[in-house]
Amino acid sequence: MRYEDYQPEIDEIISTLKKIEKRLKDTQPSLEDFTLLCGQFPGKCLTLKEHPDIQPCLNHLLGQPDIRRENRKSGKVRVYLDIDQYLECKDEVLAEYLELSLQTLGESLHGKSPEEILAEIKIPKEGLNVVKIVGERILLQLRERDLLAAQTELSNRLDEIIKEIYQADPLE
Repeated sequence: MRYEDYQPEIDEIISTLKKIEKRLKDTQPSLEDFTLLCGQFPGKCLTLKEHPDIQPCLNHLLGQPDIRRENRKSGKVRVYLDIDQYLECKDEVLAEYLELSLQTLGESLHGKSPEEILAEIKIPKEGLNVVKIVGERILLQLRERDLLAAQTELSNRLDEIIKEIYQADPLE
């Protein structure tokens, strides 16, 4: 087959790839910057110190941040900031919110006092907003995964078409 035979399919693939690229560009900022995503859900916030469902175990200046979540047998969840300092809560969704907030701050947490950390992180007062934010992030991750899979599939089809064109009409 010749290039002209594939032209409509190629045009459709390129058009779809452009749409995917635009949707990825719209999706990725909220995935890369958790504070940007949180800003889309206005409402009153509390600091870690004020939040009744979080028990901090912060005793000294934060060393090298090592943010991770750990489920306990007691049903509580700990979100570690470094090797031995953590925030504990009963709610898995709240723990995920804390983990994402802390990961966003990343290296800027290094050397901060417990008081600074407790004052810096803000959590929506309404638990429903925490659920909405974490849920929206999950939806964004799924959208990104699906868009990347579609992009790969279309790119592979484009490669196949190019191979078919060159096999049918080799360059001399």
